[in-house]
Amino acid sequence: MTAIYATIAAVVSIVGAAVAVFASFWNIRHLRLGRQTEAYRTIHESYDRVVQVRIKRPELLALARKWQASRMRGVYEQATTEDREWAVYYTYAELCIGFCNAVLQARGRKLMPHLEFENQWVHLVKLVITEHYPIISDFLGERKFVSSYLSDFVSELRDKGWDWRREHAALLWNEKPSE
Repeated sequence: MTAIYATIAAVVSIVGAAVAVFASFWNIRHLRLGRQTEAYRTIHESYDRVVQVRIKRPELLALARKWQASRMRGVYEQATTEDREWAVYYTYAELCIGFCNAVLQARGRKLMPHLEFENQWVHLVKLVITEHYPIISDFLGERKFVSSYLSDFVSELRDKGWDWRREHAALLWNEKPSE
């Protein structure tokens, strides 16, 4: 009789352990799905903010073309109407950078499938960075003001032959962009 109880106890223990392992994997999967959902929500909300600002202030893209590091003084002083416009552009550029960081962080944390990133998001991130490359390159020069996700992505594409300055100019002058 003792052997039967011991066998039953062993089976119950094994089944209990298997259920615990299954429950742990199930919880991990749902936690990961929750993180993915949060990442996508952040990405979409960030891009929606960028688009809403662009709809209300389409001239901000024209300012992106004229950005120079010397404009930073005006961003902080805001002594003139022009300075205040640069402050608005600076804020818009921060929104754009936030969107890029959200996408690149989701990629870096493997919360976004590689194929989805390559087929959809990489193109939009490249466009946004290219549009605002003058100010982003100033931030990259400092490196302390840009996330490693963004600086690594810019470097990665540069190493693959993407010339950010040339591509920015191509947006301005309708030149044929690089392949």
